[in-house]
Amino acid sequence: MGQEILNSLPLFKELDKKTTDHLLDLFKEKTFLKGDALYSIGDIHREVFILKSGHVAIYNNKKEKIKTLDNISAFGFTSLFIDKPTCSHTLIAETDVEVFYATRQEFEDLAYHNPAITSCILKYIASELRYWRDGPVDYIQSKEKHVFMVFDAKSYDRKYFGLLEEQFAAINYEVVYIESKLTRETVALAKKAKIVCAFVNDVISEDVVQRLHAFGVEMIAMRCAGFNNVDLKACDQAKLSVARVPAYSPYAVAEHAITLIMSLNRKIPQAYNRTRIGDFTLSTALTGFDLHGKTVGVIGTGKIGKILCGILIGFGCKLVCYDIFRDKELLANPNARYVDELDELYAVADIISLHSPLLPSTKHMINKESINKMKNGVMLINTSRGGLIDTLDLIDGLKTGKIGYAGLDVYEGEGEYFFENWTAQVIKDDLLSRLLSFNNVIVTSHQAFLTHEALENISHTTFTNVQEFVAGKKLDQLTNTCNNMK
Repeated sequence: MGQEILNSLPLFKELDKKTTDHLLDLFKEKTFLKGDALYSIGDIHREVFILKSGHVAIYNNKKEKIKTLDNISAFGFTSLFIDKPTCSHTLIAETDVEVFYATRQEFEDLAYHNPAITSCILKYIASELRYWRDGPVDYIQSKEKHVFMVFDAKSYDRKYFGLLEEQFAAINYEVVYIESKLTRETVALAKKAKIVCAFVNDVISEDVVQRLHAFGVEMIAMRCAGFNNVDLKACDQAKLSVARVPAYSPYAVAEHAITLIMSLNRKIPQAYNRTRIGDFTLSTALTGFDLHGKTVGVIGTGKIGKILCGILIGFGCKLVCYDIFRDKELLANPNARYVDELDELYAVADIISLHSPLLPSTKHMINKESINKMKNGVMLINTSRGGLIDTLDLIDGLKTGKIGYAGLDVYEGEGEYFFENWTAQVIKDDLLSRLLSFNNVIVTSHQAFLTHEALENISHTTFTNVQEFVAGKKLDQLTNTCNNMK
């Protein structure tokens, strides 16, 4: 553990070397993974901890986050003075966490024979009592500033919103980052916010909206284009303004769709794995096809779909397009044509790329019936919304060979898994596990948007939406409102 770690703790900094050596012999090492509970409310305290690295969040019985323990801190020591102590708070690893621990009994025995340790612990308890009496100073915001709370915050969100913190300060807002997704289990964390910022896999259901309204939240700023995860009717009833980022970088998503097409076609994952182990042989397993001359069906020709069409025309492809709203430039292009029925597109397309919003009318538009109408060996690409595809029917199509390739940046059950690290855990979603087992399927983790330009646009547009709200625009007065899209 090291003398320097003990000396950095206020709890033990006054101990002499002999006592410190005893402590070093006593403590053992343990690792908790992100999301693990070190203790839950009602658990019996059996260990004392020193946090070596990582972050541990403390939640009260209302599931409100009240404090974060950072690198090099001690906890559990107040339990030494309580008979049969039970944990009054829940401690969750916000990141992977390394701790040193000793059993309560071992530490009690050492402290009993060394008054210096007992003295240190009493001073520590005094500081803890002051903390719980006066409140967590690092979390309580100044009365002058409102809180803009970013849920499901990742490192790139912190980076790009961080560049705008001065602008947020100028309109009297402080940015607070929450790693957890916004759900009914975590909504209590928004108690101090006036505006919450949410992403694609946050679950903003009716009961979440009602809680947000009760807490005094007045706006939901979505930092994405989609809003199918928001109960807009409940938001309107609660007079909650909802804005989105309608376009951050259509080029990023269109180019990712092309990446999936080319990677599947030219067997890039297989080729990469071969050469990494020194296998430079060629075989029919690596054989692809010329994209030039192929017919590509593009379902949805909005900003992203239209850009994809331009790239595909550059490859020499023939385009068959479907959209309720037809783009004038594509109508005039001799290499593209619109069809009135999806069945016609299914029948002729060698590749099909989805760029539609997820609506009741489009949910599971790719299903057993539509797959049966497609050409044998068709390539299916989805960089839009996972719910457009019935995953079980897709798997059946892959097993029969009706679908020859699938490139998926989205998945209908992605909420629990995408944007998170599951390398040390078992993926319990059987459909996702099955998809990952096919050698003619590429699954990426909803990363099509992830470019510097897109992240910059997301943060700037979100700030503009907030700025409009602060200036007095509400509900459907906002430029990028969702309130009139029910």
